[in-house]
Amino acid sequence: FRESDETQDNDLTETSGKYTFAMPKKPCIVTVSTKGKQIKAAKTVSDPSAVLGQKYTAEKPLYDMSDVLIMNDG
Repeated sequence: FRESDETQDNDLTETSGKYTFAMPKKPCIVTVSTKGKQIKAAKTVSDPSAVLGQKYTAEKPLYDMSDVLIMNDG
């Protein structure tokens, strides 16, 4: 919080991922810094091998995206 040229701290409360604070009566600037989680990807089957001369289409793809798992995608 910023009042004139002075920085003021205010009590910040966290409950189940929700953050709250008492808003002052005077105008203030609220600055929020966040840090994201690393997204992890895995697969449920081994990598397929492409067959020479085989045609792959949307109906018959080489890779099936239903075999991909994405974790921590917030």
